[in-house]
Amino acid sequence: MKISVVIITHNRYEYACAALESVFDQSCPASQAILVDDGSTFDFKRRYAAEYPERAAKIDFVRLGDLGPSSARNAGAEIATGDGLAFLDDDDQMDSEYLRSCVQIMESKNSDLIVTPMVNFDETGKTWDGKSLPSEFDLDEVMLKNMGVVGSNIFMKTDAFKEVGAFNSELKGSEDKDFLLRFIIHGKKISRNSQRLIRYRHHPETQVSGQNKFHKFQLQGKKRFYDLYKSKMKFKTRWALYSQVQYFILNGESSVLQKMSAFTILCFVCPKYIAKTILIKLRRA
Repeated sequence: MKISVVIITHNRYEYACAALESVFDQSCPASQAILVDDGSTFDFKRRYAAEYPERAAKIDFVRLGDLGPSSARNAGAEIATGDGLAFLDDDDQMDSEYLRSCVQIMESKNSDLIVTPMVNFDETGKTWDGKSLPSEFDLDEVMLKNMGVVGSNIFMKTDAFKEVGAFNSELKGSEDKDFLLRFIIHGKKISRNSQRLIRYRHHPETQVSGQNKFHKFQLQGKKRFYDLYKSKMKFKTRWALYSQVQYFILNGESSVLQKMSAFTILCFVCPKYIAKTILIKLRRA
């Protein structure tokens, strides 16, 4: 099987170099490495080619104008020539056996999508178990929370990617949930890798999401995802996700009026998020 790997990056040169190194160190080599530079403030290709000329010659470079992760992944997939397709964010890394393991599962189970459990790591070298797709779940669970699918731990048939319809470029957050949902809705066969072969970098101060962080992409994605799927949800799920949207607005929106509106709504629909917001403010103080 020929494999194309799409690595996306934005202003994180050292991290992206480590991600690329993990791709080139695979025991089952990829036939194509694609680096999508999504609006970095420097010329990634020129810098990398100056430092690693031999490896740069093996990479297909794509340059975009800061369009977000979904558009970046899609741009890489458009020029992919492999039968299998893998994605990797610039701050994450593949274990050397990752691609081999995915190919073996795909060929033995005729899978359309393989989701691999992750190992978290930080700058101190500490590691701990990350997210893992459960063996059983339903659509409402996927709509409500991330089920262990991110941009870096999915491997799929290229034909399945094209049939399902790529990443939703309107979603600059929650695009991973949407992607998994569409594979389920299209009836594609999804398999779980039993090995933790993706290293997921943990950013305690700057990560896009987390208990104390509310990035604009996460906020926009949460609201747009709710609008897309609310008609397909059970009432309980719709209520819970609507409450999450208001919680994100309260903590991530810049408009005072929108914050006040979200606060009022949460007082009635989910007071626990008010208490959670207060705790966050106290931790930051």
